[in-house]
Amino acid sequence: MSTQAPQLPIPINEAEAIFEPFWDQHISLLPQWRLNTEAAAGLPPACNPRALQFWCWATLKWDRAPVGRPIVVFERAMRVRIAGYDRLMLRLGMPEHIRLQVDAVVDGQARRLLTDAPGTGGPHEFEAPIAGEILEHLRLTLTSERDQADEAWLQWIGLADAVKRAAMLAQPNPFDASWTPWLLPADAEPVFAPRFGFFFDAADLPAIRRRAASAAYQPLMEQMRARARQAMAFHKTPEDQVGPVIGTGDIWKIQARERDWDTYPFFSEAPLIAFVGLVNEDKELLRFAARIESVAEFG
Repeated sequence: MSTQAPQLPIPINEAEAIFEPFWDQHISLLPQWRLNTEAAAGLPPACNPRALQFWCWATLKWDRAPVGRPIVVFERAMRVRIAGYDRLMLRLGMPEHIRLQVDAVVDGQARRLLTDAPGTGGPHEFEAPIAGEILEHLRLTLTSERDQADEAWLQWIGLADAVKRAAMLAQPNPFDASWTPWLLPADAEPVFAPRFGFFFDAADLPAIRRRAASAAYQPLMEQMRARARQAMAFHKTPEDQVGPVIGTGDIWKIQARERDWDTYPFFSEAPLIAFVGLVNEDKELLRFAARIESVAEFG
């Protein structure tokens, strides 16, 4: 039995932790992993499986894949303290025709954690039950249903306490649309003129409104109005997105947790919404833009 002190996973919130950060080449533990030792011996040279560090993940790639045989066996010995957690999380992006198997040694006992889990065609947080004190070894096995070149992107491996996570995600939102006392009441009548004239001032508004109503610019204004209304119609409010990350929707799936995909990039739409509200003299749009800015202050 090793006397090496166990590695402590790094908490990222009250319910989850990371112990393999492949997203940063300066802290990635990729050099400690082994690729295709005994388990994948005998692969044809044309397969050429390999692992390399990219700027925000470890890339596992190959040029050919004998169908149904392990093309990548990625493993390392470790001593990670997992007490207090009951889920293994593995952030991995791979095609739908790739299958993932996860094996571990926990407290000296070999365990199969995941069997033939298919890829999703994009980043995905694979999860599997895990229990014990010390995770001593981890092995990821990839097989393919197609004999072709492919790759998978491994971003991080971590742990979760399912009960604590459910309680964390169920916490009520303390913010609402009123933003008392930071915003005027919803029935207040605003002054439809800019307070600060960075790009245009109140004297420019009549000409801007005439231009917006002209034949040349009216189609563009209609598009902007539609975008503003689309943002307002999203099923989550700006206040629902107050949290540790900026809601970007599914635009940057690679960089966001899966549970944060169902958000809207309000922060990027706020200037457009405010502009349309100003030109149209629509206080509902102006207030919505002000709510987004309030979220930016507290989010």
